[in-house]
Amino acid sequence: MMKLLNELHTRWLFLGQRKLIRELRDPGIEIGRKRLRRLIRTMGIEAIAPKPKLSIPGKGHKIYPYLLRDRKVSQVDEV
Repeated sequence: MMKLLNELHTRWLFLGQRKLIRELRDPGIEIGRKRLRRLIRTMGIEAIAPKPKLSIPGKGHKIYPYLLRDRKVSQVDEV
């Protein structure tokens, strides 16, 4: 199974797990999504696709100052 997955991945680098399942089921190989995910994870296969850029701020986004930087909180409900 891993050899076949490797062949499919080298042929189509952009296919993810759902499309790989479809490609495997065409010749009649039955495999579940969870098993395929586990095999892909152990083999270190990743689809080539843009990853989300979560740490990059948007253009024009205002940066707010941290108002408690030099303040020492000494009592309950002070802040």
